[in-house]
Parts: sequence; C-alpha cells; structure tokens
Amino acid sequence: MGLKIMIPTCICCHDDNWYLEPVILSAQELGPVYLYVSKLSWTGRPGEWQRCAEIGERLGAIVRTGDWADETTHRRHAYSELKSEGNTNLVTVDGDEVLGKQLKASLKTVAASGLAQRVYATMNTYWRDAEHIIQPRERLMPLVMLDLREVEHEYIRDFKGGKPLTLTEEHGLLHHISYGLPDQRIRKKINSWSHKHEVGAGWFSEKWLAWHPTMTNLHPTHPEAYGRAERVPLHEDLIPYAEWLAVPVQTVEVPPNWPSISVVIPLYGGKAELKNCLDSLERCADLVTETIIVDDCSPDDAASIASSYSNTRVITNAKNLGFAGSCNAGLALASGSVVIFANSDVVVPRVALIRLIETLMSSGSVAMAGPLTNACGHFQWINPAYDTRGPLDTLDLFSLDIALTQDQAVETDMLVGFFLAARKSVLDEVGGFDTAFGTGMFEDNDLCYRMRRKGYKLLISPASYVHHEGNRSLERLVDHPSLLLTKNSQVFHRKW
Repeated sequence: MGLKIMIPTCICCHDDNWYLEPVILSAQELGPVYLYVSKLSWTGRPGEWQRCAEIGERLGAIVRTGDWADETTHRRHAYSELKSEGNTNLVTVDGDEVLGKQLKASLKTVAASGLAQRVYATMNTYWRDAEHIIQPRERLMPLVMLDLREVEHEYIRDFKGGKPLTLTEEHGLLHHISYGLPDQRIRKKINSWSHKHEVGAGWFSEKWLAWHPTMTNLHPTHPEAYGRAERVPLHEDLIPYAEWLAVPVQTVEVPPNWPSISVVIPLYGGKAELKNCLDSLERCADLVTETIIVDDCSPDDAASIASSYSNTRVITNAKNLGFAGSCNAGLALASGSVVIFANSDVVVPRVALIRLIETLMSSGSVAMAGPLTNACGHFQWINPAYDTRGPLDTLDLFSLDIALTQDQAVETDMLVGFFLAARKSVLDEVGGFDTAFGTGMFEDNDLCYRMRRKGYKLLISPASYVHHEGNRSLERLVDHPSLLLTKNSQVFHRKW
C-alpha cells in the first residue's frame, strides 16, 4: 500500500490553462492543490486569467487570485503564505507539468523520511503534442518539492537551503508539455518571455511552423537544448488524462485504383532480418499481391520462414546469381503491374508503401520511385528521429510523421536499389538488371540510367520512409565491399 501522507501542491499561473486540468488532477493524489492565479501577466499582454480560476474551482482546487506583475513576486507570495499557514513539504509545478505516478510515490517517501528538503525531478519535455518527446532528454531538472521550513525562494524557480536530492528516471518523471500548444499560443509564449530578446531570429517560422520530423536543435533560445523531437506512444503516466492530451487520429488512406504489386526479395541468408522484413510486409497484406523470395544459395535456412506468411513463395537458384540475377529471376515470375525490389534487411511501414506507390503512379512518365531511409547513399538518406539500432518500436510513428509532410517529390538521376518501386511495363521495355555487375553494386545505377535514356523520370518520395539495416547480405558475401564498388564502377563506365 502507498504511504498515507498528504503533500499540498502549489501552482502559480496567469492564463496558462491549456493543460491545467491534467496537472491539477495529477497533483490531487498527493493532497490539496493551491492555485495562485495572477490577474496581471508576468510580462506582455494580460490574458484570460479567469479561465484558470474557473478550471481550478471546478476541479476542487483552492483558488487564490492577486495582482503579481512578475513571476518571482508571484511565487514568493504563494510560498510565504502557504508557510504561514503551517504547511511544511510543498510540491510546486507549473500549469503544464503533469506529475507521473512513480514520481508521486517517490515524493511521498522523501517527505515521510525527511531525506531531503529540495527535491529535483527528471523531466520529459514534449514538442507540439504529448506524443512527441524531446530526445535526448532535456538536461534541466526542475525543483518539484521543497520543505518550506528550511528552503528559501530566490528567483523564479531557484531555491537555496536544505539538503538537495535529484530523482532519476526510475524514481518517476515530470511530464512538461510546454510546447504542446497551438501556433497562436506558441507565438504568445515566446513573445511574452522576459528573455524574449534571446529567441533566435526566424525561429517561429523556420523551426515551429516549418517543423519537419528530421529537424534538430529546436529550442527557441538555446537550440541545442532540444536536440530532436521523436514521436512516441502516449506515456503510461499520461494515459489517464488522454482526453486532454491525445493527438487527433492521423491516417494515410489507400488511394483508389491501387495497382497490383509484386515484391521481389533477393535473399542471401539472415533469418532475423528476413523475419522483420516479412513481418512488416504482412501488415501490408491487403496492399501487396505477392511476395517472391529468391533464395540465392543462402548459407543458412532463412528462406524456411516464408511458409508462415500469406501470398509469399520461395524460388531457389541452382547457383549464386548475385543481386541482379536474383532480382531478374523474381521479375520473370512477377504478376503485378508494379514490381518492388526489396533488400531482405528492410522494414516497410504501411504508410511508407502507400506514399511510395502514390509517387510512382503520379504520372505515366515516372518509371521508378524510391523512399527516404536511414542507410543508403546518394540523395535518399536522412537522419531519422528514432533509434535505428534499437527494437524499432517508434519506426511506424516516425514514418507516419514523414508521410504527413507536404514536401514535393524530387526528380533524381539515380535511385538506390535497397527498395525500388518500378512499373512492370517499363521494366519489360528496358529490361531488368544487368548481370554483368555480378554479386552486386552499380546494377541499380545502370538500370536507372537506361530508364532515363528512354525519357522516363525517377522520383524520390519525400513522404515515404523505409528502415534499412544496410548491406547485410553483401557483408555475408564479400569481405571488402568497397573494392567491389570500385570494380563495378569501372564496369559501368566502360559500358557507357
């Protein structure tokens, strides 16, 4: 059972009401909530302070109003008054800071033991909504609880006196949703700070309004403090307050007249990678007509797992044909009007497939289209906002963010062969991959060049993102891939 100890919470605000309900509700588990609402703005134009007072009264908080022209005066008055009324330990949060479940339990333990008089918390900071979190975590660790008998308030959220204690992540989190606001509130926020002169030139238009999932250095005054924003599922601490925090459902619809699609996967070992690839394609089963795995004399039994997936079959080469030969073997059996050549170490989010095919079908002059990715050369590489070495738990969310961007397709001279969507009719016209390149490398350059010579366009789809482990099959085949690249580069230039 949890400790039966009551700790009051103090919230000082003016008109910061956007997330005030969940903040108050999260604090009420600890004890009474005191809401000090200033009728005056700390800086800038006065706002609708009455809204904060109404929310507090409706939720049962003890609401006190006054005229405090700056944040330090406002806080100092609140702490002094609460001390004079006999309060000892006091939790203090802003109107956009939700207390996590484990953090509240830890604060009770500290208060009961007298272990410290100034308690600081690890904080998750959110960007645009409660499903985008700043990574790496912001270094700022705010004070969340103080002993009014021993701690003295100095300035804004600075305190002195008593023994300090910092609670690490395992002891709970404070959820700061400061930037989970609509555009007009963000504009007001940065224009009403006492340090508004420190906001970077053009930040609102270039970082906020024009935000893209790959952007870095996001903070308005200290850019490096907000490295990037990663989309994550709603944190378990925030689920009880989902009605205030949930992001509107965002989907990418399958366009009408969806073409038949054959996916061709040349395979040279790697059961775990192939499983991840086929798992992702299984989530696109209604979009893909067939998947053809071409086992190129794999050194293991990776192809054996294919039988558990729908519309998937395996053909086995009598001898190792390399990437080009294996792709051609699959192409010869493909029935789809679109053929996708996919490395066995890709993971394909559903929205990425939809957006890629939209790009390919955007004009009859487009022969092939390719997605963005984390591991390839040329112009398709981007630096994604998720851990590419981890379990890929947030890949689909990142890919959705990419899919929702409004960037236009980019014509290019070459598409990398890790994931290529091509019109079958154009492949029939120009031929498949040239097997003169053997094991692999530069056969994609060659195919792209032949298509462009025929007058067709190649497009990079900026709204499609596919994860790529990167050259796993080639690493199993070749000791020095760079030497093979040089050799096949010479083959290409001799040919053309």
